[in-house]
Amino acid sequence: MAVRRHLQPFVRMNKLFLVVAVVLVPACPSFGQAAFVVKKFERGPLCRVGDAKFRVCANAEEVQITGDSECTYDGKVERCTWYGFSFEYEPRVVETRLSCSWSSSEGARPGNPVGASANVVNEGQYELVLRPGTTRFINPQYAVLPRSAELVARSMKFDQRCTHRGQTVFEFSLNLHFPRNRPSDAQIDISSATPRQP
Repeated sequence: MAVRRHLQPFVRMNKLFLVVAVVLVPACPSFGQAAFVVKKFERGPLCRVGDAKFRVCANAEEVQITGDSECTYDGKVERCTWYGFSFEYEPRVVETRLSCSWSSSEGARPGNPVGASANVVNEGQYELVLRPGTTRFINPQYAVLPRSAELVARSMKFDQRCTHRGQTVFEFSLNLHFPRNRPSDAQIDISSATPRQP
């Protein structure tokens, strides 16, 4: 059965559009001693398998926002870069819910393909629902490329932690690096939502 994904928060910082899976991952993610077990955890830039599904193409904390893809943010098609995380898990015979939280080094405006928050925030929460019968979960996220040509560099760090029944099952970091043409006052729009894959 397919994995059902709940939308996670999207963040907009100054005037930069960024859709980011709010997840900070240390070099070695730490997994709690819960009945729910995560295996083969990866995070970083995403690649497409064929014309549809994503995979993590490089297990890394650093993500360069290049605008080489297109994403829908707040009802508009924007240039963006995809990134996210994936893992295998057990048990696979019952529906499992993970409670997740995120925080960012700079204020951002959470959003998703159909809407966006009016407020700039530095933290938020979301839930992942893992359906029985599946073996691997992937959470695609993206950051929107700013439109201004002003030459200013900027990076943004995200921390994320997910728990099951109060026990941490993974936590990690992502560092999003925007191009030098990002305006200094640009608002960052990020999506840590989990859009459905075609």
